Amino acid sequence: MLDLLIELGADLEATDDKGRTPLAVAMLRGDEEAMRRLHVAGAQAPKTLAGSSVDARMSALAASVTRITPMLRVPNVRATVDWYRSIGFELAGAHEIDSDEAWAEVYFGGSSLMLVPRGTKSTDREVNFWVRTDRVDDLYQLLKGRQLARASAVLAGATPAIPEARFTAEPHDTFYGEREFTIVDLNGYELTFAQPLKP
Repeated sequence: MLDLLIELGADLEATDDKGRTPLAVAMLRGDEEAMRRLHVAGAQAPKTLAGSSVDARMSALAASVTRITPMLRVPNVRATVDWYRSIGFELAGAHEIDSDEAWAEVYFGGSSLMLVPRGTKSTDREVNFWVRTDRVDDLYQLLKGRQLARASAVLAGATPAIPEARFTAEPHDTFYGEREFTIVDLNGYELTFAQPLKP
């Protein structure tokens, strides 16, 4: 499809509602085949931050992370909530607990667990992680710059000095009151960075 669009003269510098070009999207998602095809067709790579600048700013943002919550994929969310409550956990919140769209959060003291239905895709991991912060947009900009710098090295034919951190969800506001985005680590575990929306 990409080759057909290029052949038909699609605007390679057109932007989506977030201001990203097709090449920028491919770079953020780590789609090296699409990156190369777009680059060969003349698409311009976005500008990136210098590596040391990203590292220093990321270190400064570490203090914004207040906790990391594991999200477990379970066969039955309601039964799992009931089990955890039976040993003293309390229910912090839940949504459509008996559906495929279910989620629940239980806590015990200062610790918590998120529970969601077990996935059907072979790429679904049994656990993902929610990183709670009050600087989600700042973290997004730095991780985005880091991924774009890595992808630029790939496009230049160089061996990237940093590992990939693919984006699977761009920043968005959710119906449950959080702003979040998601990246994937080298093992396929998702890290969702989340910040409560201000009332």
